[in-house]
Amino acid sequence: LTRHKHPAASVFLATAIVVALIGLSDLDTAVALSNVAAIMAMLIVNVAAYKLARKGWPAPGMRLRGGIALPVVAFLTAAAQLPSLGWADVLLGTAMVFAGLFIYALRHRPELTADPDPILRAIEELETPLARAMRRREKRATTTR
Repeated sequence: LTRHKHPAASVFLATAIVVALIGLSDLDTAVALSNVAAIMAMLIVNVAAYKLARKGWPAPGMRLRGGIALPVVAFLTAAAQLPSLGWADVLLGTAMVFAGLFIYALRHRPELTADPDPILRAIEELETPLARAMRRREKRATTTR
Protein backbone atom coordinates (compact mmCIF):
# COMPACT_ATOMS: atom_id res chain seq x y z
CA LEU A 1 0.00 0.00 0.00
CA THR A 2 1.09 3.54 -0.63
CA ARG A 3 1.02 6.12 2.14
CA HIS A 4 -2.51 7.02 0.94
CA LYS A 5 -3.56 3.35 1.31
CA HIS A 6 -3.81 2.67 -2.43
CA PRO A 7 -3.08 -0.92 -3.56
CA ALA A 8 -0.28 0.23 -5.85
CA ALA A 9 0.75 -3.15 -7.28
CA SER A 10 -2.81 -4.01 -8.34
CA VAL A 11 -3.38 -0.58 -9.84
CA PHE A 12 -0.11 -0.70 -11.80
CA LEU A 13 -0.84 -4.21 -13.10
CA ALA A 14 -4.35 -3.25 -14.21
CA THR A 15 -2.99 -0.08 -15.84
CA ALA A 16 -0.32 -2.05 -17.71
CA ILE A 17 -2.92 -4.51 -18.99
CA VAL A 18 -5.27 -1.74 -20.14
CA VAL A 19 -2.46 0.20 -21.87
CA ALA A 20 -1.31 -3.00 -23.60
CA LEU A 21 -4.86 -3.77 -24.73
CA ILE A 22 -5.40 -0.31 -26.13
CA GLY A 23 -1.95 -0.20 -27.71
CA LEU A 24 -2.06 -3.66 -29.26
CA SER A 25 -5.68 -3.78 -30.39
CA ASP A 26 -8.44 -1.53 -31.55
CA LEU A 27 -10.87 0.08 -29.14
CA ASP A 28 -13.70 -2.31 -30.09
CA THR A 29 -11.60 -5.30 -29.02
CA ALA A 30 -10.63 -3.65 -25.73
CA VAL A 31 -14.30 -2.89 -25.01
CA ALA A 32 -15.36 -6.44 -25.95
CA LEU A 33 -12.71 -7.94 -23.65
CA SER A 34 -13.85 -5.68 -20.82
CA ASN A 35 -17.43 -6.78 -21.42
CA VAL A 36 -16.39 -10.44 -21.37
CA ALA A 37 -14.66 -9.89 -18.03
CA ALA A 38 -17.75 -8.19 -16.59
CA ILE A 39 -20.06 -10.95 -17.84
CA MET A 40 -17.72 -13.61 -16.47
CA ALA A 41 -17.89 -11.87 -13.07
CA MET A 42 -21.70 -11.98 -13.28
CA LEU A 43 -21.57 -15.67 -14.12
CA ILE A 44 -19.37 -16.39 -11.10
CA VAL A 45 -21.66 -14.37 -8.81
CA ASN A 46 -24.70 -16.25 -10.12
CA VAL A 47 -23.04 -19.62 -9.53
CA ALA A 48 -22.34 -18.55 -5.94
CA ALA A 49 -25.94 -17.32 -5.54
CA TYR A 50 -27.20 -20.64 -6.92
CA LYS A 51 -25.12 -22.57 -4.39
CA LEU A 52 -26.39 -20.39 -1.54
CA ALA A 53 -30.00 -20.72 -2.73
CA ARG A 54 -29.69 -24.51 -2.79
CA LYS A 55 -28.55 -24.40 0.85
CA GLY A 56 -31.49 -22.16 1.79
CA TRP A 57 -29.45 -18.96 2.24
CA PRO A 58 -27.72 -20.15 5.44
CA ALA A 59 -25.74 -16.97 6.19
CA PRO A 60 -27.25 -13.69 7.37
CA GLY A 61 -27.88 -11.06 4.74
CA MET A 62 -30.08 -10.59 1.73
CA ARG A 63 -32.12 -13.57 0.58
CA LEU A 64 -33.52 -13.81 -2.93
CA ARG A 65 -37.06 -15.09 -3.27
CA GLY A 66 -37.84 -17.93 -5.61
CA GLY A 67 -35.07 -20.29 -4.55
CA ILE A 68 -32.70 -21.12 -7.38
CA ALA A 69 -34.87 -19.57 -10.12
CA LEU A 70 -33.37 -16.07 -10.08
CA PRO A 71 -29.70 -17.15 -10.10
CA VAL A 72 -30.43 -19.62 -12.93
CA VAL A 73 -32.27 -17.02 -15.04
CA ALA A 74 -29.56 -14.42 -14.33
CA PHE A 75 -26.81 -16.88 -15.31
CA LEU A 76 -28.55 -17.81 -18.56
CA THR A 77 -29.23 -14.16 -19.39
CA ALA A 78 -25.61 -13.18 -18.81
CA ALA A 79 -24.30 -16.17 -20.78
CA ALA A 80 -26.66 -15.37 -23.66
CA GLN A 81 -24.88 -12.04 -24.14
CA LEU A 82 -21.49 -13.63 -24.84
CA PRO A 83 -22.11 -14.63 -28.50
CA SER A 84 -22.90 -11.02 -29.40
CA LEU A 85 -19.29 -10.08 -28.57
CA GLY A 86 -17.72 -12.43 -31.11
CA TRP A 87 -16.24 -15.80 -30.29
CA ALA A 88 -12.60 -14.75 -30.70
CA ASP A 89 -13.04 -11.97 -28.13
CA VAL A 90 -15.02 -14.29 -25.83
CA LEU A 91 -12.28 -16.92 -25.93
CA LEU A 92 -9.49 -14.39 -25.39
CA GLY A 93 -11.45 -12.60 -22.65
CA THR A 94 -12.21 -15.89 -20.90
CA ALA A 95 -8.54 -16.87 -21.06
CA MET A 96 -7.61 -13.50 -19.57
CA VAL A 97 -10.14 -13.97 -16.76
CA PHE A 98 -8.72 -17.40 -15.93
CA ALA A 99 -5.19 -15.96 -16.03
CA GLY A 100 -6.35 -13.32 -13.57
CA LEU A 101 -7.88 -15.99 -11.32
CA PHE A 102 -4.57 -17.88 -11.46
CA ILE A 103 -2.66 -14.74 -10.44
CA TYR A 104 -5.21 -14.14 -7.68
CA ALA A 105 -4.72 -17.70 -6.41
CA LEU A 106 -0.94 -17.26 -6.46
CA ARG A 107 -1.20 -14.07 -4.40
CA HIS A 108 -2.87 -16.07 -1.64
CA ARG A 109 -0.11 -18.64 -1.29
CA PRO A 110 1.65 -18.00 2.04
CA GLU A 111 5.14 -18.05 0.56
CA LEU A 112 4.24 -15.46 -2.09
CA THR A 113 2.10 -13.02 -0.15
CA ALA A 114 3.01 -9.78 1.48
CA ASP A 115 1.87 -9.04 5.01
CA PRO A 116 -1.92 -8.48 4.80
CA ASP A 117 -2.11 -6.71 8.18
CA PRO A 118 -1.70 -3.15 6.82
CA ILE A 119 -4.52 -3.73 4.31
CA LEU A 120 -6.83 -5.29 6.90
CA ARG A 121 -6.06 -2.49 9.37
CA ALA A 122 -6.83 0.17 6.73
CA ILE A 123 -10.16 -1.49 5.95
CA GLU A 124 -11.09 -1.82 9.63
CA GLU A 125 -10.24 1.83 10.28
CA LEU A 126 -12.09 2.93 7.11
CA GLU A 127 -8.89 4.54 5.82
CA THR A 128 -9.30 3.47 2.23
CA PRO A 129 -9.43 5.75 -0.84
CA LEU A 130 -13.18 5.18 -1.18
CA ALA A 131 -13.90 5.93 2.49
CA ARG A 132 -11.89 9.17 2.33
CA ALA A 133 -13.70 10.23 -0.86
CA MET A 134 -17.06 9.56 0.75
CA ARG A 135 -16.09 11.62 3.82
CA ARG A 136 -15.04 14.53 1.58
CA ARG A 137 -18.30 14.30 -0.34
CA GLU A 138 -20.31 14.23 2.87
CA LYS A 139 -18.37 17.19 4.23
CA ARG A 140 -19.02 19.20 1.03
CA ALA A 141 -22.71 18.33 1.13
CA THR A 142 -23.10 19.56 4.70
CA THR A 143 -21.21 22.82 4.07
CA THR A 144 -23.32 23.73 1.00
CA ARG A 145 -26.65 23.38 2.80
